[in-house]
Amino acid sequence: PCTRGLSRKFAEMADEGSTLPGITQAATDNEQASHSPQAGAQTGSEAGLGDELPPEAGEGTEGADEGAEPISKKRQKKMAKLERIHAYKGQRRLDDKAKKEVKKQARSAAFHTLPAEEQELAKKNSAEERQARRTEHNAKQIRMKQAVSEGSQSQKLVIDLDFEGLMPETDERHLCQQISYSYSANSKVLQPCHMHLLGLKGNLKTMAEKSISGIVNWHVTRSESGWQQVFADQLDKVVYLTADSENELDDLDSSKIYIIGGIVDHNRYKSLCLNRATAAGVATARLPITKHVQLETSAVLAVNHVVQIMVEYMNKRDWAAVLDEVLPKRKRADFKSGKEEKASGKRPQLHAQPEQAMAPTLQPISDPKLDPVTEPKSEPMLEPLTEPKLESVIGVRG
Repeated sequence: PCTRGLSRKFAEMADEGSTLPGITQAATDNEQASHSPQAGAQTGSEAGLGDELPPEAGEGTEGADEGAEPISKKRQKKMAKLERIHAYKGQRRLDDKAKKEVKKQARSAAFHTLPAEEQELAKKNSAEERQARRTEHNAKQIRMKQAVSEGSQSQKLVIDLDFEGLMPETDERHLCQQISYSYSANSKVLQPCHMHLLGLKGNLKTMAEKSISGIVNWHVTRSESGWQQVFADQLDKVVYLTADSENELDDLDSSKIYIIGGIVDHNRYKSLCLNRATAAGVATARLPITKHVQLETSAVLAVNHVVQIMVEYMNKRDWAAVLDEVLPKRKRADFKSGKEEKASGKRPQLHAQPEQAMAPTLQPISDPKLDPVTEPKSEPMLEPLTEPKLESVIGVRG
């Protein structure tokens, strides 16, 4: 009845010549069909009015998605948050592009104000800088190509990404960022490792190809197969790096294949990598972090930090220097103590040796008359009355 009443009302307004935004001719056609016997079973959405009726009046507003599962509120919030993030990133790209254009115009204007000789010198310097960057980039590409070439003696470093289904979408995005940082760290050293991205498949592969710029052009070995299949005939050379191992790594062996667990789990899965390596029958080891650095938290590091430590040690051969350079400050015990001292307002140098720091300001007083400790306290003295004053007093009384 509600549908027929609304249809009749819209039809009357249409006959009078009224224009209704969002209402089509289907509303007037529906009036004629509403008197038919089949109209009683017709819902608001089927009559073309589902968009205009409120949810309680239009019974069939979601009839088109009857087979789809309802989306939970938590999922809707996540989707809305992702949309806001994508919109913010898109706007930020536009803003950065506009800022670069402004800077470019400012440089051009400043350049044209220079004398002719200085313009020629600026052009020459700019050309030399571009050539130096191009040469450095080409050298980096050559080193990376040589590292992954067949028969190369470069250290093999594997990121095990075969953890499908164990990470939510948020952690997968974080892992993609860590993979990008790992490749960047490997490309900056003079002797890069031969990186393997194994087990890259499913949703993680789709997300990585979408979010990591230029991953298809990386000089790495990528495969959807796991390291057990790729190195099936070299399992005796495999060393799985995990913080839960009892074996501490002293040095790197170029003949070994070192594997890093590529997962962001926030310690939800205890001993996951250790159990996987034990089940496969391969050796395990942990980085010598506690031997050189006093930690405040656990020794579990992000994937990119482990990769950077490995590639830096390959070039420097000094665990202490590499760990001091790469290890995040939040992991160190001295970082927390320094924050506490800063929050309390104490100065470490004065707090460590208070007597020596205050000694120059405390000097003994040499004059005993001015010494407040030895000088006796003076008592107030009453002035005696003189004889004339006494006489004057007696005279007044008499």
